Amino acid sequence: SNKPLPAVRPRAPTMNQGGFSSSQMSQAVGSPNGQQKGRNQSMTPITCKQAREAKAIDGSSFTIDGQTIAQVRVVGLILNVDHESTQSSYGIDDGSGQLTVKMYRNDDAEDLDQHCREDIYVRVVGTMRELAGQRIVVAFQIQPLKSMNEITLHNLDVIHTHLRNTKGPLESKKNRKAAANNNLYNEHGDSMYKKSSSEAQVEGMDNVQQEVLQAFKSIGSAKEQGASVNEVIQRLRKFDPVKIREAVDFLSNEGHLYSTLDETHFKCTDE
Repeated sequence: SNKPLPAVRPRAPTMNQGGFSSSQMSQAVGSPNGQQKGRNQSMTPITCKQAREAKAIDGSSFTIDGQTIAQVRVVGLILNVDHESTQSSYGIDDGSGQLTVKMYRNDDAEDLDQHCREDIYVRVVGTMRELAGQRIVVAFQIQPLKSMNEITLHNLDVIHTHLRNTKGPLESKKNRKAAANNNLYNEHGDSMYKKSSSEAQVEGMDNVQQEVLQAFKSIGSAKEQGASVNEVIQRLRKFDPVKIREAVDFLSNEGHLYSTLDETHFKCTDE
């Protein structure tokens, strides 16, 4: 008897198939890091389907579940890759749909090409754009997953964010206290935050990671290139430099920091 043909996996459309020119891409992206000053830079975990169905305010602002979003995190499988001289395109599928991701090529492009190729699951952090009627993500960070558990964690983050935005946050005494501490930090700066940091810890971070993140915010918030690792080491002399560098790797992998000038300069994604 004849053997059945193997299933053919659908391929995500590449940017070339859409007929996008370099000038169109430059207008949509704006800058290599996809950053725009004056915008809310909080990060939202989303699915490819949510990205494609997001309501557009303009070419670079979108709403999901009634909330304006800026930076997004997507986790999915790379279906295809298209490298050009200045940028690369990735077709990503997360089971809910497919999405095109664009990223500028820099000195780390060869290393990225080696680790982020077809049939690899990756985590993408970037900003949404609309280009010729198609929703894309302009990434400033693409990293292969270290564990398939990251897919489950991301999906739980997506569900939690969706419920929070549609049903409202679960009010509790602890949440109100944490919000009050955050307000104190915003109004009074580092010194006030340090007094209440034990009560306003970011869930899932240890003390070193928390203080490293706050140091990057404090030092790099006013500078376009952010802060260098050495500056943070000088600020946090009470910690072992090795532990600080490990914390930087953790924060970068989790999408809290992104590199700017080089691999030693980082900026917080929520600034």
